[in-house]
Amino acid sequence: MIRNISFVAVIVKDTRKALEWYKDKLGFVVRVDTGGHHVEVYPPGAETAIHLCDTRDFDFESDETGICFAVDDIQKTFEELTSRGVEFTRKPWQEAPGLWLARFKDLDDNNFFIFQQK
Repeated sequence: MIRNISFVAVIVKDTRKALEWYKDKLGFVVRVDTGGHHVEVYPPGAETAIHLCDTRDFDFESDETGICFAVDDIQKTFEELTSRGVEFTRKPWQEAPGLWLARFKDLDDNNFFIFQQK
């Protein structure tokens, strides 16, 4: 089941430059850095991170909320929410080693993600 907001996406022009800025200027800590698209930073002690989202390398949907909910078991949560009538626009996929995501939409077609890091 959903346990908290894992991250909120913020659109950036250059992930590497943004990462350095958040670390050096704000003192944020790196939680995930795949070396590619998926980079997350957070203020020390916070549970919710900011996903530094560079959209140059993928098709960014205009209805993306940029909000991702953390779950303990992505497959189980996917199955549970699907059985409740939640419509997933993308089934669970592995974004990077140990990083799983699935995308669903609400009644107004806003897209959200569930996320598991193994």
